[in-house]
Amino acid sequence: MQDAVKFGGAILSYYAPVSLFFALFTVSAAILQGINRQNFAVISLAVGLVLKIVLNFPLVSLFQGKGAVMATGIAVLTAAALNLYKIHRVTGFNVKPLYKQSLLIAILTVAMAVVVIAARFIAGLPFSDDPSRLKFVIQTLIAVPTGGYVYLWLAYKTTLLQRLLGDRVNRLAKLFP
Repeated sequence: MQDAVKFGGAILSYYAPVSLFFALFTVSAAILQGINRQNFAVISLAVGLVLKIVLNFPLVSLFQGKGAVMATGIAVLTAAALNLYKIHRVTGFNVKPLYKQSLLIAILTVAMAVVVIAARFIAGLPFSDDPSRLKFVIQTLIAVPTGGYVYLWLAYKTTLLQRLLGDRVNRLAKLFP
């Protein structure tokens, strides 16, 4: 049972970034519907499904469960990219700022992950190497808020929060020295 939980947790950790691609696909499909191009969303979804089917077997053979996650991520990202391309072609929407903000968000996420890993390691130092519920709770209670604060602080300092939230970000100013 413990091995199954460990394996499932690892797979879920790989699936977390893929959820962002699902969100991007969902939003871009809604935009296509709004500009009366919903049929293209179905086409891009079909392309993604075919890509998933084609990639699934070789990637699962090479990487086991992680391969299925990779195939899904590549397929959904492809479908979302096709949607964004169609939106750009139909509306002339400038996607460059979207890509720049997405890259900044990815960089901040990597920085947050480094901080969370370091905080988790430091919080685990007083404990033995044996896994225990208390150790995991303490590590989580320290690492998650630390990582969240660092992400928000970096987003505030890079003006990402200002661009995304507008004037509402002024309420958070007192939290960030």
